[in-house]
Amino acid sequence: MASSKKKVFKTSDLARFLKVSPDEISYWARKGQIPAYKEGRQWRFKRSDIKKWVKKREPSLSITNL
Repeated sequence: MASSKKKVFKTSDLARFLKVSPDEISYWARKGQIPAYKEGRQWRFKRSDIKKWVKKREPSLSITNL
């Protein structure tokens, strides 16, 4: 899993954290449903953007582990 010091998640790390499949994360990224950018052919996710995204979707969710 992504270290808490990493500023960027890979698809597999974010999928593990959100408890969804990597395919679901990639789908959301392709559809613009989650903040993401491409690094080569791989999706990347800024931790700060994901924190905001999670908080917006689930205001009651604790994201201290992100």
